[in-house]
Amino acid sequence: METPPRLHRSSTSDEREHVRLLLQVARMYYEEGATQAQIAKKVGYSRPTVSRLLTQAREEGVVHIRIHHPLERAMSMERALVEKFGLQDARIAEPTEGASLTQKVARCAADYVVETSYEDAIITISNGYAVNATIEAMPKLNWTQSRVVQALGSVQAPDESVDASETCRRLASQLGGKHVALPAPLVVSSPEVATALGQSPQVASILNVGARADMGLVGIGAIDRDDSAHIFNGLTDPETSRVLDEAGAVGHICGHHYNAEGEHVLTPLSGRTIGITLQQLRSLPLVVGVSWGEQKLAAIRGALKGRYISALVTDRETAAALLED
Repeated sequence: METPPRLHRSSTSDEREHVRLLLQVARMYYEEGATQAQIAKKVGYSRPTVSRLLTQAREEGVVHIRIHHPLERAMSMERALVEKFGLQDARIAEPTEGASLTQKVARCAADYVVETSYEDAIITISNGYAVNATIEAMPKLNWTQSRVVQALGSVQAPDESVDASETCRRLASQLGGKHVALPAPLVVSSPEVATALGQSPQVASILNVGARADMGLVGIGAIDRDDSAHIFNGLTDPETSRVLDEAGAVGHICGHHYNAEGEHVLTPLSGRTIGITLQQLRSLPLVVGVSWGEQKLAAIRGALKGRYISALVTDRETAAALLED
């Protein structure tokens, strides 16, 4: 027996039919990638009607458009760091499967250096674990006109990350350019010797080039007596340690100490140290500081407050801690 034709359509059935149409049109457009013209031909309506149906689907919550990317949170934190500390830029390394924290931050820093530099750039560089990890992550380039300048004197140590001259040479090798080593130790025997050495043509010319560099790449050292790679190991004495403690020193950059407020801390080593000054560092167009970890927080904060760096590359946990202050 045939089903008799429906003589009446309820408002409920009309609504359900309309919702079915909204769902069909929305799925074809957003999930299947069909054009409005293709949808119109399929459902038997005009293209303007399909356009109105898609608008209605969004307005009634049939379609929820969510714009999202895993980097979105990191980029938001980067903007917050820039605003809070008056930075030019900030980069936060995101988790990468199979990579250590050091590798993640170093790769992020290496990418940033390449992105913000150019083929004939002059880069002045300090030393340390973070800087050397960044060099390790650098791509092999052919920037034959680039120059890498040693920012501070060398120290005798078995750990190559402490040796600024070796760090300088390695970065130049990765860039494919030349390196300019500083023929001087980090700390000399007296202020008089430091003055004479700093005024000698060979040392003075190199320091002047470093002070006019296009970019600085520096690590941020913490005041940590247990750090076996500390650049001041074997150079400090009880008097220097006392001054550092009394002044509340929290970190050092390019051989110069500073306190939690970013104020330069003068020690018995200050007048004997060979390298670019903190004031010269501040005057560079861009200084990229690479540092991370809870043990470095106070040193990073001090460096930011002292404006010794203008771009920070770190990890998410360190960035969150800095923003919580």
